Amino acid sequence: MRRSPSARLVAAAALLVAAAGGGAAFAADPQPGHGNDAAHAHAPAPSTAPATPPTAFTPGLPLLTDKGTNTGGAEPSLAVDRHDNVYVSGPVGVPTGGCPVWTIHPGTTNAAGLPYEYDGTEDTDHAGVGGGDCDISTGPSTDAANAAHYDDVSVSSLSLLNLTTNSATDGHTFKTPANPVGTQVFGVDRQWQASDYGTGGPQGVHYLTVHDLATTNIDVATSTDGGYTYVTNSTAIDAAHQGTATGNNGNHFGTVVVDPRTHKLYIPFIAPSSASDSVNHVVYVAEGTPDPTSPLLPITWVDHTVYTGPADQTLDHIFPAITLDQAGTVYVAWAGDTKGSDTNRIALAHTTTPGDASSWTTPTFVDDGTGHSNMFPWLAAGKAGVVDVAWYGATLVGSGPACPAGQSGQPDDSAGVNNNCFDQFTTRFAQSTDGGTTFAVTDATPVVHKGSVCDSGTACLTIGGDRTLLDFFDMEVDSAGGANLAYASDVATPGTAQITYTRQCSGTSATTGTSFTRDCGALVPPPVAGPASVCSGTNAVTDPAGDAGNATGAPASDASDLTGLSFARTVTGFDVSLATANLSQVPAAGTTTASWYVTWVAPDGKRYGVEHSEPSALGSYTLGEYDATANQLVSGTTKAITGSFGSGPGGAVVWHVPSALVGSPTIPVTGTATPAVSGEYAVVIAGEGAADGGGLVFTQPADRAPNAGSGPAWSVC
Repeated sequence: MRRSPSARLVAAAALLVAAAGGGAAFAADPQPGHGNDAAHAHAPAPSTAPATPPTAFTPGLPLLTDKGTNTGGAEPSLAVDRHDNVYVSGPVGVPTGGCPVWTIHPGTTNAAGLPYEYDGTEDTDHAGVGGGDCDISTGPSTDAANAAHYDDVSVSSLSLLNLTTNSATDGHTFKTPANPVGTQVFGVDRQWQASDYGTGGPQGVHYLTVHDLATTNIDVATSTDGGYTYVTNSTAIDAAHQGTATGNNGNHFGTVVVDPRTHKLYIPFIAPSSASDSVNHVVYVAEGTPDPTSPLLPITWVDHTVYTGPADQTLDHIFPAITLDQAGTVYVAWAGDTKGSDTNRIALAHTTTPGDASSWTTPTFVDDGTGHSNMFPWLAAGKAGVVDVAWYGATLVGSGPACPAGQSGQPDDSAGVNNNCFDQFTTRFAQSTDGGTTFAVTDATPVVHKGSVCDSGTACLTIGGDRTLLDFFDMEVDSAGGANLAYASDVATPGTAQITYTRQCSGTSATTGTSFTRDCGALVPPPVAGPASVCSGTNAVTDPAGDAGNATGAPASDASDLTGLSFARTVTGFDVSLATANLSQVPAAGTTTASWYVTWVAPDGKRYGVEHSEPSALGSYTLGEYDATANQLVSGTTKAITGSFGSGPGGAVVWHVPSALVGSPTIPVTGTATPAVSGEYAVVIAGEGAADGGGLVFTQPADRAPNAGSGPAWSVC
């Protein structure tokens, strides 16, 4: 006999043309060499060069809960970390609807055959409240154990009174309890997040910006613990613009971005031109410079004018968008109000000098002018001069004095072109490779909504407008330079939004400016069985009944008589099921304990194992690396998981294994990927003395399944 281990661990431009009352007509970029090293004219490509493939996107992937249901959320936020993990969140409703979070891993699938994990809500599932608005961002890893695969993920959820914030270092596991006081300002609205990925200075800091309902100022808070807790910093509206941007009509502000080279922050907002003005027709950018000695010291803010529209033209529909390219050029886009007009357009301007927000180009139009309504722009940039724009764009389908059945709004433009009930919206995508001078436009999705898209808040109830899609959607580029989009659609179930994901699969890479292609098929491929594999839920190993032994010489126990070993997919990983002739907590005669083990080799090359012992006051189900020589888990590698004990004839011990704890294998296997499980077998070990690791155990298993060797590879089919 050997001694048991001492412990078993449990452990938002309208038609912006020159008009009476002010406002300049849009023109081409007057600065054709504004510092973007790949922004403008190049020599024609040789005739032998391959043609750039058309810009295309994958079919939309609905993001569902672990029960396969729609959360009904909209205005999704999206972030992509440096490992190309894609994170999405969108509000379901305050205070108890929460902000659900999905981790998407395009190109691979999990145990349920899906290219994403549903990680629950970051707030209500973690002893918090929220779901009024959500945002999500990633930042440099603070956990060495996960740094090779995940960046830190920070999430925030509006509870109206405050913000509930939370974070994860492994892409999935958020803290309990969530932080109920993400900002020290009580009474807030619409938050945005970003982090600093730069080196030197205050890198790794997460920033949280929010509207203070009492002052309509833009409050800024900083976090140095991965975005879990924040400390109030300075406000982004500088002294020269107090009253202008905080009085009358207040301001509509967009998300914050951080320049990783200079550590400067940039926030776009739309406000009046003076304290006596009541129309939000000026586009500003707040430029923040952190104190180089400490990220928690006050940030110095200076606000710059980007564009001044006609005095009667509202530009705050709804949020201005902002991004930075790799040269430090700042781009801002917006949409405006053109009530009574038959069209509106998306406008974009950028800084004339990288890193200097005091001078801006004359805006250019992004869309091609053929649409009827354009809403909710979002920006993402790559190398110098390359910028992507996404928005909801509509064309009119039909006409008449009455609206089509099920389509809200007005049968004309009397309430704004966006509220025409004959609008049919798609998600539009445009890309510029010449610094925002010209754009190539395409549809990234089919029709996502029919009828009104109202951005007037509660006033939508008066004009008959529809807010199903809420107020924005999100886009970021990945390491290949492809755009990743999270958008909302209610075509399948009018009136109920479905958060949906797509990614660019061909066209021009934002990060390289060159052509790229990747699989344009559905992101949920049909399962492909690898060679010599077994199917989910089928016994990978069978073993004859009646061959168990007992080292004491007494009769063997049916609970020790192993008969079958199988694996089955789950949402977060897979189940390991070890069947017996008759499972009982009663050990074999002459023994006082029994421990059931299953071990296998994962694609990461490690041999893992699961263990459960009876009788046990701890009720532990344990996972760790496995020592095949000693028939035990390796000390220091174990983690507590969950499981079940199915007593009775044919009863089985079942362990619920999270994929993330065993190297995140591809399940089901596609193409030539390594099987999730190989070299599997099971043993049962009897012991004497105290339970829960306090006694001695026999070195010879009471039974092994199979009796020799191992079962076939399990890759799920």
